Amino acid sequence: MNKLRKSIGLAIFMFLLVACNNVNPKESKIPINSIETVDASVKYAQIVDTLDLKGNRTFTEVLKDPDSKKYYHDAYNKLINNKDIHFLETAIQIVEYNNTWRKGFEFVDGSNGENDEYIEDFINQEVQIEGKKFTITPLKTLVVGESIDDYLKLSSQIIKGSYFSKEDYLMPTNDKINVVLGSSYQELFKIGDTFDFFYLGVNFNANVIGFINKGIRIPASGRLVIVDNYIIFPSFNVNLESNDLKRYTQHYSTKVAGSILYKTNNELKLVKDEIENVFKPYDLPYTIIETSNTKIE
Repeated sequence: MNKLRKSIGLAIFMFLLVACNNVNPKESKIPINSIETVDASVKYAQIVDTLDLKGNRTFTEVLKDPDSKKYYHDAYNKLINNKDIHFLETAIQIVEYNNTWRKGFEFVDGSNGENDEYIEDFINQEVQIEGKKFTITPLKTLVVGESIDDYLKLSSQIIKGSYFSKEDYLMPTNDKINVVLGSSYQELFKIGDTFDFFYLGVNFNANVIGFINKGIRIPASGRLVIVDNYIIFPSFNVNLESNDLKRYTQHYSTKVAGSILYKTNNELKLVKDEIENVFKPYDLPYTIIETSNTKIE
């Protein structure tokens, strides 16, 4: 997450938002039936924070604020219930496969098919967590929210098994979590297989419930991601009464950092104002930046 936060922070200086005449974003409907064939008229922007920049709070200060989990929880609910914006709860995440990895470089985070000689250094790292030794490998992972299917219809792109149910988005009471895998994983796993991975320092046992069609593209973290080599897991909702302030805040800071679909620069300007107003009451500096439609593996 720190790697992602730093890259997003730098990206703010690389993009300029175009300010134009006002238009009601409700007038612009986003006709997406499947992200497999993205409508060329549909663009997407990325929600980013400007924490740690001069004059703003640092993320470390936010993590120490006892009210931060309520602030993020409230801001998240405003985002998903706002009818004036098209919010996609998606984010690229790094999870650590908790076992010896012998599957292939293309699934490892950072691999792009051209730099595999460097990726080998990240495979099967020996680490200690709370005094215990583990062998971990960072894998390409995408986290998706429950409402994403309203826009992208990912459930219709499952070629084997099933997509997430409503229950999958509830915070697991044990260490088990259902995952959907990209099409390239069919050679490595089958429905019902399980494996362990670390997320936010917690070890989860992943249960493979489905495989998604080849070539599916999903906007996430400022990119258009081809998910063939990705693990997809649900962005579960955490009970506000959770006592784990740091993990709760980290998790919800990822949930709010989704993508926004739009069609015109006028709409983008209004959506930018709308996003900033969502976070302003909580002293959480967030905005949106335009992103390219660059596809990545």
